[in-house]
Amino acid sequence: MDDQNMDARPLDYPLSDEQISAYRRDGFIGLDGVFVGDDLEQLRSAVEAAVASESKPPETMADGTPRPKGPYELIFNQKVNLWQRHPRIARVVTSKRLGNLAARLEGMMMRVWHDQALFKEPSSANNKTPWHQDAPYWPHQERRHQTSIWIALKDATAINGCMAFVGGTHKIGPLPAVDLVNPQDIFLHAPHIKPVKPRVIELKAGSATFHNGLTFHYAGPNKSGGFCDYLHARGHAVRRPAAYYHRRPGLEDRSAVGRPIISNRVRSDVMPR
Repeated sequence: MDDQNMDARPLDYPLSDEQISAYRRDGFIGLDGVFVGDDLEQLRSAVEAAVASESKPPETMADGTPRPKGPYELIFNQKVNLWQRHPRIARVVTSKRLGNLAARLEGMMMRVWHDQALFKEPSSANNKTPWHQDAPYWPHQERRHQTSIWIALKDATAINGCMAFVGGTHKIGPLPAVDLVNPQDIFLHAPHIKPVKPRVIELKAGSATFHNGLTFHYAGPNKSGGFCDYLHARGHAVRRPAAYYHRRPGLEDRSAVGRPIISNRVRSDVMPR
């Protein structure tokens, strides 16, 4: 999975005009087989190796018992901005394969915001991710053209916590950020959307969903016996780089035209470490 292989066929994915229109109408789309064969195996291996190298032994209390997990950890575990520390991950996240798909769907140039490796543990608890939008958690001023790419590293099903979306909700605009631990009902802000049936998108490993940062989405609890694993890349449109950010503590502005990655993630209550 080197640069040459990753970018040799940047436009080879058969993205149709109908798929582009559906994404812009609904605010999301599922694409089969974005990574297949050796590319998929190497991507999975790269993520597993990167996460393993940064994992620490479980913390214990003074009496030697395991430290209880925090409420955010009960929803999922994550490693953020692996591209900064692991070149194999950087080659995927900044590849033309993903960049061209995102740009074609949104209809404009895109730039990477950050990546995440997410792992939803098998759990008897209800470790669902509540309905929310992505954009309200981010510091950008321009929120209409941001996209999240979820790449399934293993098959994602309704049993192990795949994604669901409500079509057309990206047109509502940004709403208050939902507390993922003690979630508010986002549909209170848009009661006319409540009767709309969500679309559940199950993914084979290597397939991906793309969704606009304002689209309502949800991931169910993992009721299976194994982990549900994703690599998640997020990006936004490139038009007026100097106008993208609300200044917040902990944000290092690295905005510059031509940089594939523009800033570190925001460390805040809504985006914990």
